[in-house]
Amino acid sequence: MPITYRIDPERRVVYLEVDGLLSVEEVQSYRRRLTTDPGYSPFYDRMIDARNVSSRIAPADIRRLADIIRLDDQGNKPSRRAVVLQDAAKLGLMQVFQAYTRGNPAEYRVFQSVEDAERWLASGDVGAGPAALPPSTAPGPKREGKPDRGTG
Repeated sequence: MPITYRIDPERRVVYLEVDGLLSVEEVQSYRRRLTTDPGYSPFYDRMIDARNVSSRIAPADIRRLADIIRLDDQGNKPSRRAVVLQDAAKLGLMQVFQAYTRGNPAEYRVFQSVEDAERWLASGDVGAGPAALPPSTAPGPKREGKPDRGTG
């Protein structure tokens, strides 16, 4: 099973590990398992360790996944989703996902280390905007003479 989780009620965090091939259907299955778990609360933050994901979801599937999550999260209290990735291509897809979920109650931030992700979750910092990726891994074209600020 590519997505496993454990719930830490003391920290109010759901810890996920994503391994192997990932599909939209697998994400939907995980979300059904999680929401029916008696220890789950929609107010808990999530720490998503996706460093071992071996597939790349197609851009059309990124949009579909964002739409599913947006519908599922309607009416929920604001919370945070720390996503740990290290592959530049996957970081780029996650930025697309972040754009599609803008305005969702869950704020997604991408980190390259578990320690940085956990630090952000422990900080209680909600609504501060997306975390900046290091310039060496931030995808997208650079404008000549101007820094890339992700404004497209």
